[in-house]
Amino acid sequence: MTTIHTLASGSSGNALLLSWNGGRVLVDAGISCRRIRNALQPLGVSLQDLDGILITHTHSDHVAGLRTLLKGTDCPVWAAAPAGQELLCRGLDVAGRLREVLWNLPFSIKGCTVTAFPTSHDSPGACGYRFDTADGAAGLMTDTGVVTPGAEAVLPGVT
Repeated sequence: MTTIHTLASGSSGNALLLSWNGGRVLVDAGISCRRIRNALQPLGVSLQDLDGILITHTHSDHVAGLRTLLKGTDCPVWAAAPAGQELLCRGLDVAGRLREVLWNLPFSIKGCTVTAFPTSHDSPGACGYRFDTADGAAGLMTDTGVVTPGAEAVLPGVT
């Protein structure tokens, strides 16, 4: 069964866990690593269980906990090229595990097909994601004032 657990949402920080049969990804890490770890614990998930971290954009309420989180897991980090460059410029230790997402070009994480699309936000490389698992499809768009044509093209049929 595919589940989405919001770990934090709002101007003080954003993070969610998407789980499906065979995998788990964290989307954003805008709260402390301790808060992420504590929120994952009742779900029976540890940092080492993560199969990836997907970044929507690099505002602090979406990446504030990433530096410490990266020390607790060795999973890959996916972001659009401008967001990835921003993470590197901030000195985050993502070299070697940073994976570039390309708009509308699906990629797979442990049986989940992920498609990134651009969003309307004032952060370079801001994106949303569509997730397709054996159980269905879900979409995530954050901090956007409008639904972009790219989002409209990718999100039909999601929950």
